[in-house]
Amino acid sequence: RLPELKMPVLVLAGYHDAKFVDIGHRMAAAIGPNAQFKVVPDAGHAGHLEQPEHFLALLEPFLDDA
Repeated sequence: RLPELKMPVLVLAGYHDAKFVDIGHRMAAAIGPNAQFKVVPDAGHAGHLEQPEHFLALLEPFLDDA
């Protein structure tokens, strides 16, 4: 049902979490052009906790445009 999503979607994964980087790429591709995939640098599975500044630097522009 991912292709049915019409709203803007941001998919995030930590750089060092190879499994979820792969899943994130595939998820954004399955959603379509309204989705974007970003990688949280220097982070593993919990990018929002490990690198909150980098996480926010990716999230805030997306929210500003939404």
